[in-house]
Amino acid sequence: MIVDTAVSGATQLTSLVGGAQAWSVPCSASLSVSFVVQGESFPLDSTALIQQQNDGSCIGTIKGWPDPNVKNFLLGSSFISQYYV
Repeated sequence: MIVDTAVSGATQLTSLVGGAQAWSVPCSASLSVSFVVQGESFPLDSTALIQQQNDGSCIGTIKGWPDPNVKNFLLGSSFISQYYV
């Protein structure tokens, strides 16, 4: 998955419900990603990509599919909360 190779200090967490993958990331990480949908770019920055937990640790909001053969993406709440008006 992209997260563990693109973010220095990221570590994969134990599997979530349904086998989804999540990563612990440094809270100070500077992240950005853009998704292009029908030719329009939708950028996200660290405020949407890093979520601080109650214990002070941080996790990335991008989750991995449990099946490595799945090539689709689900743009969930971290994406839609930035663009839904």
